[in-house]
This record gives sequence, C-alpha cells and structure tokens, in this order.
Amino acid sequence: MATTTLTGPRPTPRPGPLTGFTIGVTAARRRDELTALLTRRGAQVVEAPVLRIMPLADDLALRRATESCLTAPLDYVVATTGVGWRGWMSAAEGWGRGAALADACRRAVVLTRGPKATGAVRASGLGEGFSPGSEATDELLTWLLARPLTGRRIAVQEHGVRLDGFAAALRERGAEVISVPVYRWAPPDDPAPVRRLVAAPPRSARSSRRPPPTACATRCWTHCAGTSCRSASARSAPGRSPTSACPRSSPSAAGWAHWSGCSRRPCRAVAAANSTWGAPG
Repeated sequence: MATTTLTGPRPTPRPGPLTGFTIGVTAARRRDELTALLTRRGAQVVEAPVLRIMPLADDLALRRATESCLTAPLDYVVATTGVGWRGWMSAAEGWGRGAALADACRRAVVLTRGPKATGAVRASGLGEGFSPGSEATDELLTWLLARPLTGRRIAVQEHGVRLDGFAAALRERGAEVISVPVYRWAPPDDPAPVRRLVAAPPRSARSSRRPPPTACATRCWTHCAGTSCRSASARSAPGRSPTSACPRSSPSAAGWAHWSGCSRRPCRAVAAANSTWGAPG
C-alpha cells in the first residue's frame, strides 16, 4: 500500500534570548564551544580571534623551573591562569614530579589571579590563600609587597608573556623569584577579522562584543589601532620612531586618552568600542 507523507511549511524556529544580537567573539581557546553556545541562543556571531596560545615547543625551561621549585621550600606560588596551571601540573606529572610539586605548593601560600586560576588550583587538590576581586596581576603584586619578602621563595606561573616587571619588583624586596613559563601568546594567523571587528563599532544597542580579557584586549588594540596608527605615523614622519608616535601599545589610561583624541580612523574606532568593552583602569 502506498503511503502519502503530508508535508507543510516548516515551523519557524522560536527566537532565542539573543535573537537580534550580533556578538563578536575574540577568544582563541574554546572559541567553537562559545560560538555554538551563542548561536543556539539565536545570536549572530562574528569570530575574530586576536591571539593564538602556543605551547612551548621545548619544555626544557618549564622543567628547569619546576626542578628549581623543588630544591627548597616555596613560600608563595602565583597562579595567573587556569590553563597555565593545569598545563604545569600535567607536565610535572609526566616527568614523575607531580606529587612532589603538588606537595611543595600545598606547603606554600597559593595566590590566584581570578576564578579560572582558582578553579584549576582547587581541582588539583589545593586551596588559594588570596585571590583579588579585580583579577588583576597588579593587585597580587600589591598584596605580596605588603609582606616581608627578604629570603622568601616565590614561584610565578606566567600567563602568555613574561612577567619581568612583576618579578623585578619582588626581587627588589629581597625575594627569590622562579618564573614558570608554560605557554606563549602569538598573533593570529589572519589579523583581518579582528581589524574588521574593531573598525565596525556597534550599530545599535542590540550589537555587542564579548568583553575580552587583558590578553585579548592587548592584542586587539595592538594589531588594530596600534599597527595602523604606527604605519600612518611612519609615512607622515619618516625620521621618527613609529613606536614613539602613539602611547597605545598597551590597554592603559594613556592609551585610551590617545585613542579618544586621535584623528586617525583606526584609533577613533577603538575609542568607539569603549562603550562596549569599557576603558581599562
């Protein structure tokens, strides 16, 4: 017996809580997961990764730092990122030094920079002694400098870039600092998407960008406003150093002041994003 399948118009998908929003995602890690989550809720997503996280090709530096941590008791351990902390613990486990490193950290005061680092530390069976509400490395440094540091041993897990200034401030107070490099940041393979994202400010209240963490913001500002502004400065003033033209190499108050007053379009675009991202303190 022949069967007839009745077909009608497909039901219109129900709008989600983010229907009508256009959201720019600047994250590199877990970007696909975040994009899928936003899309399922109705958002139109523009992907514009502003950095790549690159594991160290040679983990010899990480292993040397780990062994240095185990030569004598640690007083403080600074965990700056969750992914970095997990990578460090995993690498130590692979070398057969995981238990020793966990014990060394357990006997020290562990400082965590934010919720992700705190979660990673707790997942490894440890607890944090202090975590700033601002999630700022500077607040961790202020907390440490308020304590006697002469002769203290401090391990600092770096988060993508070297924390030379952080370590130098501790050493000036007499501390022995062990820098722990786990991974490095690198520019995106293709910077064009993020340049387009910054050059197109929100069109309305129903457009948004995912607020980027400091690493993403730094890369975004450097590649979008900084690169274009330096190039324009170099063309207009061939004898000057391009990097001295604009104080916007990092997300600082001085950088925002420059972008707000600069007449070049890339800098105006970054200043326009202030209403969405918020100027750094």
